[in-house]
Amino acid sequence: MDEKLKQVKTIFKDLSLKKIKSFDVLTGGFSNDTYLFNDAYVLKMPKSYVQPFINYENEDKILDYLKLDKQVETCYLYDYEKGYKISKFFHGVRPYYLTPNDFQIKAVAKFLKKLHKYVIKDDILSFDCINRIITYKKFCDKKIDGRYERKVLNRVKKILEKEKMVLCHNDLVQGNLLFKVDKLFVIDWEFAGLNSIYFDLASFISENNLNDLQTKFFLKSYFGSTLNQTKIKKVNAFIDFENILWYYWASMMYINSFQEIYDKIKQEKYQKIVNCINEKR
Repeated sequence: MDEKLKQVKTIFKDLSLKKIKSFDVLTGGFSNDTYLFNDAYVLKMPKSYVQPFINYENEDKILDYLKLDKQVETCYLYDYEKGYKISKFFHGVRPYYLTPNDFQIKAVAKFLKKLHKYVIKDDILSFDCINRIITYKKFCDKKIDGRYERKVLNRVKKILEKEKMVLCHNDLVQGNLLFKVDKLFVIDWEFAGLNSIYFDLASFISENNLNDLQTKFFLKSYFGSTLNQTKIKKVNAFIDFENILWYYWASMMYINSFQEIYDKIKQEKYQKIVNCINEKR
């Protein structure tokens, strides 16, 4: 048996104090390695590079606040120092195929509306998206157009000054949204924290490449009759912002890990930024 897998099994036994009846390697995670034990428990272990701003205790606190929500993963144990997490395995779930359908889009809107109404104590950390860009950018050797970046950041800063900060997931990529028949389950809360609702809305639209009709349906499902041009402009501002944020993040991750997936994300985000700059000229 591979030495790494032996180590993984030892870690699970030491943390959970349970006998191992079955074991499997799960796929799909970018920043973590994940393993399934006894067809019931998922062990998440960070890859070698631990990125800035990740706070395992903060994620655990958030999951504790949400522990009664059956749409959210159940965390059984968290090692804050090493980032090892044991959580419940969702059986029979899968991400959407190719693009989310109307039911799935509406399910995400409904979940986010519920999430953003949670009353959270002051001990939850802010996502702090402006400082994240500043930090991630330090690792990047290829900067984007400075004038465009300043314009986007200033627009988002003005929105943040007036917006109420609420609990947000902040990482609504396809792999974190799992569906089982008519139910949605949301996993991987590492990036969760206090933020503007518009960050989550933009995240789902941008990360899942919704077209114009899907975007309109999603925002209408979230806001209902209160949807207006002002809100749409705020969402679009955050879409532009998140392309820059995740471009610098992926650049940082690629430099420190050399994993090809981060180079792919970096290139995709950069192309979106270039397209947006050209559209606005």
